[in-house]
Amino acid sequence: LFVTFYVDERTYYRKQEWAVSHEDEVSAQIRQYLDEDRYEAFYGYCDAYHLTGWTAGPFLKYRPQMEAVRIGMFIDQRANEYLTADSVYGQNSAMESISGLLPEFYNRDSLCYQSREVMDPDEVNADLDRIYEHMEEKLMVYFGLTEEQARSLSSMSEEEILLLLEETRDE
Repeated sequence: LFVTFYVDERTYYRKQEWAVSHEDEVSAQIRQYLDEDRYEAFYGYCDAYHLTGWTAGPFLKYRPQMEAVRIGMFIDQRANEYLTADSVYGQNSAMESISGLLPEFYNRDSLCYQSREVMDPDEVNADLDRIYEHMEEKLMVYFGLTEEQARSLSSMSEEEILLLLEETRDE
């Protein structure tokens, strides 16, 4: 067991080391995924090199985008649970999860906290704006929200979001 753990741990760090030694190449690929709005591919690429949980090194500047996409993936998963639920209980559980995740998703200060010293605020804000737009478009489809309702989510509390989602379900 110890040998397996050591080998796995060493492989983990080797991937990070490779990414650092090929920083230009890795950063260019990350940037391409973000510029093309291919967020799941972006997150998968970062995760493959174990950059998603890393709070040091040259890729820390992408942490806000990684966190936003990670939370967005959870929201997507819960939305799928909502859409496929075979009971009101299942739908309610999924909506409660979504309403709890969205305030975290829209909290730029929290997303940027760990990388605030190394990130380019203009670049990060532009990326987050596009990630938010992408999520709002999905939520409009998933829940039948209007464009105005979807845009207002960023300033709503967990309770307000839950109420809005329940109202759209009842319509």
